[in-house]
Amino acid sequence: MITGLRMNPAALIAAGLAVTRVAEAGGYTYVGHALGDDPSEGAAVWMIRRIDENGSSAFADGVRDFCRRWDLRATYTYAV
Repeated sequence: MITGLRMNPAALIAAGLAVTRVAEAGGYTYVGHALGDDPSEGAAVWMIRRIDENGSSAFADGVRDFCRRWDLRATYTYAV
């Protein structure tokens, strides 16, 4: 688990240090960033953001750390 890392995901991706996943479900778009080449979706190494139909976004459990699981994205509580 990586916590306390608050780097800009766009900068990580540009540097080739992060991967991104996007999924849509239940009227939401989920965007996940994880460090590494091919992280497991079940590993707690993801920072997940949920975007609603109005374009508002929030983070899984209200945190911007790389410590969530992508496969559990729909089960988290989302807050700014």
